[in-house]
Amino acid sequence: MTERLSIALRARRPAGQPVRKDEFLGPLGLHEHLRELVEDPELSSARLELSSGLEVDEALRRATRWLVEHDPIVFDQLRKIGLQLDLEIIAHGDGLRLRLPAPLLVACGRRELPISLISPR
Repeated sequence: MTERLSIALRARRPAGQPVRKDEFLGPLGLHEHLRELVEDPELSSARLELSSGLEVDEALRRATRWLVEHDPIVFDQLRKIGLQLDLEIIAHGDGLRLRLPAPLLVACGRRELPISLISPR
């Protein structure tokens, strides 16, 4: 059973061009030196950590709360500059036995965010 989750908002470009911090964080109203932002040059993506290695329920609550606090219009602005967004959920543990709460699914739906689940099995 999964014991911990890491959840991130991920931004990529379809053509494989790198995502700059300022263009990703600016519309979200976040500081450029935010330590939770990880740039992955190999994947040409950037990930904003919403919860990292937390117990499952707490990770899901934090991610849901963060999404609800950000207006869906902000996500539209990010898409207008050519970013593809998704919510990446990484399971740390023996396997994925996970029930995503309705508020998280609603928040993702309103922001048109696909959900990517990554599990060790």
